[in-house]
Amino acid sequence: MTEPEDYKSYDESGVDVERGDRCSRIAYEASQRTFANQSLDVFEPEMLEGGFSGPLRINSDLKGASLVKNSDGVGSKALVAQRMESYDSLGFDLIAMLVDDAASVGAVPVAGTNTLDVGRAEPGLVGELMEGLVRACRVANVCMVGGEIAELPDQVRGYAAHPFVWNGDLLGLLEEGGRIDGSKIEPGQSVVAIRSNGIRSNGLTLAREVCCSAFGPDWHEEPYDDELSWGEVLLKPSRICAPILGELTGGFRGKPRAEVTGIVHVTGGGLRNLRRVLPEGTGASLTDPVPPDEEFVRLQELGPVTEEEAYGTWNMGQAVLLITSAPGKVKKVIEEFEVPARIIGKITDSDDIVCQGKGFEGREFVL
Repeated sequence: MTEPEDYKSYDESGVDVERGDRCSRIAYEASQRTFANQSLDVFEPEMLEGGFSGPLRINSDLKGASLVKNSDGVGSKALVAQRMESYDSLGFDLIAMLVDDAASVGAVPVAGTNTLDVGRAEPGLVGELMEGLVRACRVANVCMVGGEIAELPDQVRGYAAHPFVWNGDLLGLLEEGGRIDGSKIEPGQSVVAIRSNGIRSNGLTLAREVCCSAFGPDWHEEPYDDELSWGEVLLKPSRICAPILGELTGGFRGKPRAEVTGIVHVTGGGLRNLRRVLPEGTGASLTDPVPPDEEFVRLQELGPVTEEEAYGTWNMGQAVLLITSAPGKVKKVIEEFEVPARIIGKITDSDDIVCQGKGFEGREFVL
């Protein structure tokens, strides 16, 4: 007969249930702090301590409206955070990827959930991540109604003692007739860019590869300038653009400030994302894109990375593109949020997207 001391435990296999429960409590207490963020009176988050889902009470007639759902994550920017052992800004990257996607079709982001897969559930790590998430939700006017923390020691790999993968899911609300799908885009309309604040949360795999090849495995410690390291530069939190987009489009049952026929969230794939909203038989001439942040040009030089590859992978200074027949009005609204904006080109009747690059090579190319 097997003696009791010979029995295996969950803890011995690498999962500490009690520590995981502490992390879950930290995450749910953080989520409760986001419940008051919503700019709409349509939904009301409800407390459900220990529940398996996050309820949203419907307080309004939603006849004719549509619910929008989308998912995204922080990607390999998590690896940069692990290298730097700095986690309190990643919430901005997660929320920006979620809410800006929803707002790009004309929806108002409402509520989200998140999934944190960890090699080991550490209350300190979870606390830092959630503090950033709470701040980001406040900026984006959304609530985080629930989530999951899964301890997966055999599946999650990374750097240092805190490997993790962080993804989220978002619910948005779209008014009947408020969908922005590019169908009204016509040649002659202008393209306006909302300036990014660095690499955001896309193309980090290429950026990390360039830095590792140039500086070695400890590239994140390499000085970028007199104040910052390369790790700190690539870890800058993403700008959240959804409140600006909601102001422009009118959001849910609001009045639009300017006509917008297409919105492009410049994520993975860079400016190639513009193709996703253009009707057949149209293209774009981007003659004056936003000058890229210096780190992009330096990454190109270190790579080397061509103009086509850079603009087809990174945002190169453009967080969101808006297609409009009223570029002056659009630009004015964006600048009311103290965010730089620029008219970067026009829609054409060609099938090509032609861009005058302002990166390391500074030449014209076709995306």
